[in-house]
Amino acid sequence: MPNGVEIGSDGHPILEVDGRRVRLGLKGRHQAANAMLVWALARELGLDLARVASALESCSIPGGRGELLERGGLSILNDAYNANPASFRAAIDLARVLRGRRDRRLVFVAGSMRELGEESAERHREAAGWLVELEPDLLAAVGEFVEALAPHRETLGDRLVTAPDAAALAPLLAPRLEGNELIVLKGSRGEALERLLPVLTATTDTTA
Repeated sequence: MPNGVEIGSDGHPILEVDGRRVRLGLKGRHQAANAMLVWALARELGLDLARVASALESCSIPGGRGELLERGGLSILNDAYNANPASFRAAIDLARVLRGRRDRRLVFVAGSMRELGEESAERHREAAGWLVELEPDLLAAVGEFVEALAPHRETLGDRLVTAPDAAALAPLLAPRLEGNELIVLKGSRGEALERLLPVLTATTDTTA
């Protein structure tokens, strides 16, 4: 176990472990738990911990998994490669950190968590509650989240935008953006929320 874990304002976890201070190359508190599994295995195998620390600090993963894109004043957290309840919660927690003291607009785009079987409706309702608690300035939903967020429509008011899929959402979302937001894309691979990226980045071109 680490002696301490903190999350920087940029979302990178910082571990205090075995007398070392390790700033992970990945973002999100959940990555600290993954890193500690790596650390425990490396220590058990007698590996060079200095080299392990260096690897963790420079570690990267393929795009679409907690990938932070900066476009002018716009920050886009592209976490649209996969989604399940645990990773959805992690994305919400990371959004809260990156948002800071709520001094910038937060837009959260939620797409279906697929392959949940009979628990799908219940899990989407649960995640919908987390999203409402996050209090984003704009909450966009496609797929199963449209129905899951329906009971919260009165609470959210015009902060809620829904559509069947990403293609239909794009023209509804674009006019609502100012070009300086933190935008989170979170959904399963089948939702292909990355299709929104050209629309989002075009916003920065028109506001520059």
